[in-house]
Amino acid sequence: MLDQVDAARLGSLTPIERARQLSIQAKAFLNRGLLLEAERLYQSAVAEDGNCAEAHVGLAQVRERTGDAASARMEAHQALELKPSADAYLLLGRLDLQANHLSEASNDAAAALKLEPASQAAQDLSRQVQARAGHLREGPIARQGERDSLTGKSSYSEVQAQEVHAMLRQMQRFAE
Repeated sequence: MLDQVDAARLGSLTPIERARQLSIQAKAFLNRGLLLEAERLYQSAVAEDGNCAEAHVGLAQVRERTGDAASARMEAHQALELKPSADAYLLLGRLDLQANHLSEASNDAAAALKLEPASQAAQDLSRQVQARAGHLREGPIARQGERDSLTGKSSYSEVQAQEVHAMLRQMQRFAE
């Protein structure tokens, strides 16, 4: 009975409104860990309105949770093309951090903070990137860099670590 009432109510909405309502319902399922239901509703939202950025972000989150990083990345980029959002940048940042692409993860965290300066998730991602970069600075890469500085040669790892640190300093200045 409730499904019929819900279907009738959704049927009276415009496709854009329907897509938004379906995305809201899907988000509730996603938050409870019901990925198949969330995916079904997000896909329905995209079918109603392919320009619904929230639905693409939601599908990206479902893909991330199921371990399909390539599809998650694709959906997040599609969402960003439609409407920049902290959620899409955060998802990309998590994927980049997981892949150890620290410069990209740092950029994603900065973009999320630019859109939502008070976002705890964006601040956490930024700290995680900084911690990982600090680990690199203190780990074998730093030791290799020290040996290279004695010979006057720079290793790729040292250069990459320096770029990440410069990016993090820039991000910290932006956040202040």
